[in-house]
Amino acid sequence: MADIRQTERDMSQAVRDATRKTAEQTTRAARAATDAGAETTRLGAEMLARNAETIQQAWDTGTKIASQFAEQSMKSLASAFGVPGEAGRKQSTRNLQSVAQSGTVITSGMQAISCEMVEFARKRMEHNMERVDALTKCRTPHDVVEAQTEFVRDNLEDFVQSTRRIAELALQMADEASRRIDEVSSAPR
Repeated sequence: MADIRQTERDMSQAVRDATRKTAEQTTRAARAATDAGAETTRLGAEMLARNAETIQQAWDTGTKIASQFAEQSMKSLASAFGVPGEAGRKQSTRNLQSVAQSGTVITSGMQAISCEMVEFARKRMEHNMERVDALTKCRTPHDVVEAQTEFVRDNLEDFVQSTRRIAELALQMADEASRRIDEVSSAPR
């Protein structure tokens, strides 16, 4: 009888130890998933910010080059065809207005893109905190894996949606800048 009670105590202790060990492993896995999610969000936001900065720098450089090219071209054309200096200056002025107006559109577009990136980062941080709660409630390794895969899927879905929205904003920005350039170019001379 004493052996049976000892065996029951040993088994109870083994179950408690296994439960404790599983809980510790689940907690470690939840922490690791949380850390990975936070890092993923941070890296995604940094990547979006770098892309926006690169686009803005490319646009600024392109605008400067186009402006210089337009001015030089107009001077060359004016002198080659004997166009009076005033007419050449007026055309250069129109070209510069075109560049300035499209630059304003680009700046507004870049602001919209930056707002989208900030919103993406805010949304991911909020959802990641919710996922941390879900991970801490996991009781089995299977629950942790399930919560982690949902976490990764949600991050990827939000990233794709945000990237799509940024692409749409960039297209709208390019269309509007092009329209402004066309308006100034087709204005009466």
